[in-house]
Amino acid sequence: MSIEDPGVGVNSSFGIGVIIMSVVFGVANISVGAVLLKRRKIKLVEMRSPVILCCSTLYGTFLFCVTTASFIYGKTPTMCNLLSYTYTFYLPVWALPYLLQLPTFVFTDQLNKLKVLRSQGDTNWRWRVRGLFSMKSKIWICFVAAVLQLAIFLAVKYSTTIPGGELGDGVEGDCFRTSVIIIAALLIFYIGCLSFFAFRIVFVKDPYYMKYEICVSTILFIPSIVSTLISAIAPQLYIGKYDYRWTPIGATAMGFICTSVFPMLISFDRIRNFLEIYPKHLKSLFGKKEEDQIELDMSPLLKELNEGVDIFHLFLETPALLNAFKQFCISNWSVENVIFYKEVQNFKNKYPGSLDDQRVEGAVHIVSEFIAFGAPLEVNIEYKMRVEILRNVKERRINESTFDVSAKHIYQVMKTDSFEKWQKSPEYRATIESILRNRKSSHTSSIDEKKSTEKLFSITLA
Repeated sequence: MSIEDPGVGVNSSFGIGVIIMSVVFGVANISVGAVLLKRRKIKLVEMRSPVILCCSTLYGTFLFCVTTASFIYGKTPTMCNLLSYTYTFYLPVWALPYLLQLPTFVFTDQLNKLKVLRSQGDTNWRWRVRGLFSMKSKIWICFVAAVLQLAIFLAVKYSTTIPGGELGDGVEGDCFRTSVIIIAALLIFYIGCLSFFAFRIVFVKDPYYMKYEICVSTILFIPSIVSTLISAIAPQLYIGKYDYRWTPIGATAMGFICTSVFPMLISFDRIRNFLEIYPKHLKSLFGKKEEDQIELDMSPLLKELNEGVDIFHLFLETPALLNAFKQFCISNWSVENVIFYKEVQNFKNKYPGSLDDQRVEGAVHIVSEFIAFGAPLEVNIEYKMRVEILRNVKERRINESTFDVSAKHIYQVMKTDSFEKWQKSPEYRATIESILRNRKSSHTSSIDEKKSTEKLFSITLA
């Protein structure tokens, strides 16, 4: 469709097609957004700032519908103004929230590695600037960017004549060309600012598939970026050949798939398990079966350890195994759970022999580090549970079981999530076998492998 076309009308086959496309896209966005908001407490979804992304997706739906409506009604002066202002907010409201995940992602990975050193204080500068990557900061950044882009648009629109014309009749040029030029200029600015973080993403080990999501999205958005730059610099290349309005439609649709549909899908255990197992199947088909080899080499001793014993509890109580599990949790971005659980245990152990002021000090420390909203090592617990703990500590209603419910919750989260993932990894088997091998070599007498698992474990790791 050329830009000279005043509109195809509602009753044309093309008009009916774009209406159906807009309705389907809108319903899909609302449905997926509702699922993401409902599952926002899942760590995998929470890391993607679902509230902000859902808001930007809703704006993308609005942009999609306005653009498709312009095909039906044509580039009338009213429609041109609506397109111009809609495209003006396209970058700060729709694209920027997603682009901000680049620095957030890299920063979170670096900060996660410092969590085990948190007891030494906030001497590292990253602890002091972490507030810049919070959801509230992202909202303010997007708001300020939107206001600045609107100010730039109005200044250019009413003080400069854009080559190619903006009369709104579709004859002398795109009636929203001013918006496209500003988008292209700011796009270059954003890409320049974020290129460092895009490079650093390659070296991040991420348990939530964000690296792959960002990399795939970046590749898919390259045609849209190139199209925007060409439309701003050399729009004559598109006259009679390509309508730029298809660019935001395509970008919005791809963004919806990458930033909404994909996170929603992997929030379900079945799909996430498939993504974890499928690469291993490929590896077994085209390479050595390293996992199977490790399994074959496992001693009967190790196999017995996994039967009839709460082995996770033993891991938490055995320093060597606890340190190994901590290292895995660092790569799994969940080490704050281990630190919190051990802090609560320490609080309970010291409680009987401590003074009231010491108990309050210990409780306040746990709250400020793990429970308070935005705490440095904030753990993922239910809102009601968090508020109740905050209220009890604030009112000094502190007892030995103040953190029991939250500690039990985190224990189950670690056991069913982080620990199960570790058990499926080669590192788990290597850790167990290494410790068993070292302990066995230190004993002169043989160990009866027919003894009970718990006794076997205690003797072997004593």
